[in-house]
Amino acid sequence: MPPEAIRFIVSRQGDVPGDHTVVLSSAAERLELTHRASDRRVLADGALQAAVWLVRQGPGRYCMKDLLRN
Repeated sequence: MPPEAIRFIVSRQGDVPGDHTVVLSSAAERLELTHRASDRRVLADGALQAAVWLVRQGPGRYCMKDLLRN
């Protein structure tokens, strides 16, 4: 794999509502950032907040950065 390549792996395991980990690694070290949701309502609340924000926007294309800036 070329050094500039970004690789990602996604897996859904068991009945865990939401474990998300971002891993930045090299041959010498590893940095992990993890978010764990123990209740699916956390994820549903975020989706509803995004939907409310989206319906208030004009026509166009939006990304997560747009949502998070507000």
